[in-house]
Amino acid sequence: MDTIMEQELRKLAEALRAKSISGLKELGEDIAEEAFLRNDPRLLDAVIISYAMAKLFEKPQTMRSPHWKAFFSELLEKIEACRKALKKEETYAFELLHSALEDIEAFAREAPRSQTTLVEKARVKAATQVYAHGASLEAASKFAGVAPQALASYVGLTKIPDKYETLSLKERLKMAEEIFSK
Repeated sequence: MDTIMEQELRKLAEALRAKSISGLKELGEDIAEEAFLRNDPRLLDAVIISYAMAKLFEKPQTMRSPHWKAFFSELLEKIEACRKALKKEETYAFELLHSALEDIEAFAREAPRSQTTLVEKARVKAATQVYAHGASLEAASKFAGVAPQALASYVGLTKIPDKYETLSLKERLKMAEEIFSK
């Protein structure tokens, strides 16, 4: 069914086991691009899981929670179950991924120094990556399910405009003319 997504979930599980904050963030960027290119918002749950878990790993007190081991083990099990379901072309695969995301949200609410908006922040980060890969602000916010104002506010704080150079309308027209005149 979806070998690329199955491979991305394998990478996600590996990054989680390694507790690799940078690996999770980088993987989130990759999956966000894939979600946008495929126009498949179901993949965003994997992006949000990547960003949310990277944030949890940044806070050592989180892993000292008495519920951490059970939570983390169940999270990995759901990701593995999703991978297996994708291999078998089962339709419930993405429901498992969404359930894992809900588990993160519940854990974050109960964790020490609770982060009730952790998943929402991760969702904005996912929308930012979709925006960075070419979607309009409105399309990216709809795709990720965040308020356009929240996305615009976050994008304004980032260096995305510096990282992804945009061309003026005049420059784009000139480039188009050059391409189509050949």
